[in-house]
Amino acid sequence: GKRKVHMVNWQFAFAVACLPLLWASANAQIYACPPGKKGWPCLRDNNGNPKTLRVLFMDKAFVTMNPAAMAKVSSMGRQYVAGDTCDNAAKAVPECFVFENWNGGWVGSFMNQALKDVGVKVIALTKANFSSAALAVNTASSFTRCVWDVKFGNVDLCVGDFWETPERRNLTTFTSPIDSDSFTLYTVRNPKAITAPFDPQMFLAIFLPFDNAVWLLFAIFLVSAAIVLRMVEGPTDATEKRVIFAPILHHLPNTSKAKYALNTWDDILEGTWGALMAFLGGEDDFLSTAKHWPGRIVCVALGVFVFVHVNTYTGNLAAYYVTNNQVQVGLINSLSDIKTRNGNLCLYQSMASATKSIISQSGIAESQFVQMDNYGPMLERLYEGACLGAVVGKFERRTFISGANVTFNVCMDPKDSNHYSSCQNSSVPTTQFRLNPQTCGTQCTYAKRFCDFVSVQVPFASFRLAS
Repeated sequence: GKRKVHMVNWQFAFAVACLPLLWASANAQIYACPPGKKGWPCLRDNNGNPKTLRVLFMDKAFVTMNPAAMAKVSSMGRQYVAGDTCDNAAKAVPECFVFENWNGGWVGSFMNQALKDVGVKVIALTKANFSSAALAVNTASSFTRCVWDVKFGNVDLCVGDFWETPERRNLTTFTSPIDSDSFTLYTVRNPKAITAPFDPQMFLAIFLPFDNAVWLLFAIFLVSAAIVLRMVEGPTDATEKRVIFAPILHHLPNTSKAKYALNTWDDILEGTWGALMAFLGGEDDFLSTAKHWPGRIVCVALGVFVFVHVNTYTGNLAAYYVTNNQVQVGLINSLSDIKTRNGNLCLYQSMASATKSIISQSGIAESQFVQMDNYGPMLERLYEGACLGAVVGKFERRTFISGANVTFNVCMDPKDSNHYSSCQNSSVPTTQFRLNPQTCGTQCTYAKRFCDFVSVQVPFASFRLAS
């Protein structure tokens, strides 16, 4: 039968994490904006000066980007890695901490213009500026860590594509949702799904729908029908119609016992040939040659047998080929397969608590979660076989899998059990993955690494995505 196909429909709303009542806080008054500011209200302090906001930009390809910093790093002969270069104090360049430079990406460009329009002064921060209190929070998600820094009062605004999870919503407020994210369960391709080389023995597959005993009974029935037909119809005198023994019969007298025997055998063989041709669809005149009713009854029985046998064979042959060609493309077909095979599910740590009740419906225990800090390391864990499936958002499907146009780091230290985007031991370097074959230069080991991943569609609840 057909495999049941399900759709993953995790949806989050994008918003911006910010302090409660940020735009009209007790420490600021709203004044009319200067000319050319689109008429928005502007934030001022009690002295009438523009309000200063500490804004932490979550560096992410195509979402929140700093083109000036990327150009500067490139001019230095280095590779810019979103989520690493500006977020690492040892690698960051001064351009990383200039507000005007964070004008790239669909979230970054919008928020950059919005902050300019409200006339505030912005202190640009990155993950390199996380407070010690935020770094002490037990979480693998830098997005959750940024929300905590807002909660602690060390940051006024976090800019990025945040999932508005219940955990984060309890810490601070978010802007109204500006987009939604849908999630799909991905798995690696099943090696058995690869097309096998041609095997000449497949020619014999036409005999496989019936076992040997059925084919033997079929042959016995055809021969028996020919013999019975010969018995009830009597001998045939038209030697010119003989198939096998015609040359011999011409030289024998009509009263010869040998000629009678050869006639009999020729009738049987010709009858068997006619029955076989009727079965194969080559000719059906044989079924209408009987002159007597007993012979006609035999022909009718043979015709019914051929009809039933041919249709049964056709159905079995079709079922055989459908069954043997129905190869499972991915290692799993659903979340329940992970439970059955006692495997693991890779997902963002910040997503785990929000989706725990949903995933548990498939029987997967929390101990089977492999919680990761970023998509790159998570998909690498799936590639290595640490997980049977991974939950991937729609934007990451485009950048990591379909488009293969992103660069990221993974801690490949065998002593590091997390395999996050940075190693627990800060002195251990990470491995850089460049998925785009056009920009990876001479180091294209990992180009298009995840392009063969297979989507598995499973229904889930929906959540809002916010920034």
